[in-house]
Amino acid sequence: NINGESDLSYLTKTFSAGTPTTWTVSLWVKVNNPDNQNHLFFAGPDGSNRAQVTIEASGVLNAEFSTSGTTTGHKVTTRVLREPNSWYHIVIAVDTTIASPAGDRIKIYINGERETSFTSSTDFAEDYQTQWMGAQTHTIAKRNYSADYFEGKMSQMYNIDGQALGPENFGFTDPLTNVWRPKKYEGT
Repeated sequence: NINGESDLSYLTKTFSAGTPTTWTVSLWVKVNNPDNQNHLFFAGPDGSNRAQVTIEASGVLNAEFSTSGTTTGHKVTTRVLREPNSWYHIVIAVDTTIASPAGDRIKIYINGERETSFTSSTDFAEDYQTQWMGAQTHTIAKRNYSADYFEGKMSQMYNIDGQALGPENFGFTDPLTNVWRPKKYEGT
């Protein structure tokens, strides 16, 4: 349980240089206060140079990437994640080395389904180097440049360097209940 602003709780890790063009983050989240802006993960030195994924107060998932204050990649889902008693499985898969289509350079999955409807969408340039997986501090449940946190529960977070993976690597549809459920990641 991460109590965000009340406990100032979050996690950080500084990576050596990874593969900032190709990576996957998979995590399960349950938001305690859907009226807050809930930061899932962040990397970058400041607000002008960042990789950031947030569940906004409106309930949309916002994946935002920028360099020198210019938006370099941006996806805001049409789907709203506002059910406070629900667990959501979120997968962000990035591979900017894909030549075409540009829309496949970032893929977002929620509960096993690929998101294809966005209220805002900017595709990465080919071979763009994100802040995520760079040799710098990465933060879970907070963004570095402000006092904004995540409030809720997180589970089974995987950070995969060098591969853009789909949700089937981290979850499955239970054949008895038809509900998307977690499974152990067995890849490299």
